[in-house]
Amino acid sequence: MDMWTSGQTKGYMCITVHWIDEKWCMQKRIIKFNHVQGNHSGKNLGLHFYDCIVDWNLDRKLLSLSLDNASANDKCVEGLLTKFSKNSLICDGIFFHVRCFNHILNLVAQDGLKTIAASIANIRNTISIVRNSPQQKEEFEKCASECDLNPKSELMLDVPTRWNSTYDMLQKALYFRDAFDRLFLRHKKKYKKCAP
Repeated sequence: MDMWTSGQTKGYMCITVHWIDEKWCMQKRIIKFNHVQGNHSGKNLGLHFYDCIVDWNLDRKLLSLSLDNASANDKCVEGLLTKFSKNSLICDGIFFHVRCFNHILNLVAQDGLKTIAASIANIRNTISIVRNSPQQKEEFEKCASECDLNPKSELMLDVPTRWNSTYDMLQKALYFRDAFDRLFLRHKKKYKKCAP
């Protein structure tokens, strides 16, 4: 289960189930993606989750629930444990709440990225300037072409909640390093403070 907030600041819940089929192949499906009205308290999230699990007749097939470390999720689990009887949960519920490994890995990576935060901020600012207008983007693409780089390989900005997006942004910046150097030589004043 995960929560997502849209650009229009509406909260959505996504519930994904994973299981092993009769051929021992991992399967996964999204069984619910819906707008969650009201606050995103653990109690409210738990009610949405419980209703979905019961609707799909999964209440006696549930081994664990993987959630990130948000405090609302801890409250959600507490509430859910009162709704499920102990004997209805596989292994008496000892594996019911599993912390999301990807979320933990993201926290570790984000913490590690703090050591190069200034450099990342400079690269992010430079990419933002290049992407700021069609004229700046066109000028950058011209520099990329002159360096025999594919100008259509898009520059991207990272997303704060996904460390791998920072990695992808840095990979693109490295690919376009010569184009950035050429751009800086032509427009030293504009890019002076944000050169990678």
